[in-house]
Amino acid sequence: MEMRTSRRAFLGAVGTVAAVSVSGCSSPDEGEKSSDLSGVEIAKPVVDSGKLEGWEETDARKMKMQSEIGTTPYVSFRTFENVAFRERVKNLTLGEFDSPLAKFFAAHIDLRGYTTIGATPERLVGPAAAELKANMRQSGIKNIREVEVGANTPDVAKQTREYEGEFHYEGFSDTMMHEKAGEITLKLDGGTLPVRGFVSTWKVNSGTGFAAGGAYPAESFQKASTTSVTGNESVGLNLILSADLGLQPTKRRVEIVELANSVTIESNS
Repeated sequence: MEMRTSRRAFLGAVGTVAAVSVSGCSSPDEGEKSSDLSGVEIAKPVVDSGKLEGWEETDARKMKMQSEIGTTPYVSFRTFENVAFRERVKNLTLGEFDSPLAKFFAAHIDLRGYTTIGATPERLVGPAAAELKANMRQSGIKNIREVEVGANTPDVAKQTREYEGEFHYEGFSDTMMHEKAGEITLKLDGGTLPVRGFVSTWKVNSGTGFAAGGAYPAESFQKASTTSVTGNESVGLNLILSADLGLQPTKRRVEIVELANSVTIESNS
């Protein structure tokens, strides 16, 4: 019996399912670009290095946000990607899938002005959540809606918003040859993979606020289909095509929550 199929084509098709890449809040004042802040000192947010195993920093910048109610927020912002998770899925697909799967962001919000006490976590969470949703949309995630906050959330957070959207993936089909049965077509139907993102904001004093959160696949990706070799679906020989990317959504969320709980501010020393 001789069978042949394009494993590379199949794995490449499956890999596109989990193409989730979401950064965090990053809306600078249109009149005050980050390049105008070269002389402004803004302490970076610090994330517990003991919880960053497998994660790598992907961006760090500072920006001036739009002033409101007599207060100007200056933000130092960092993003991270779970590269260990990405590498594991890459290995599971024999190198066919290599894209971000889980991301985390942390921001120190340095509030300056005469009414900083009025910049409450409730006010801070709105712009952060709006930017999170915008980045989800830019990543191809559709039908984004606010959902009930999950059970595991940062314990330091005063305000948390959570959103879920749908990442659409196309169906897959490939053909193999059997010496007796002839041409056989293997199929996996297309569908959607839910993706969740959350952001939390809090303050430690009147002038010091924080935002943290991230995005991750909200369900495992496990699919299978059965194709009859002998032409009878109930009996005879069948081929089973299955895919499991090991996304572990609960674990992904716990990791991001633990990172958010560890966010502090760098020491002046």
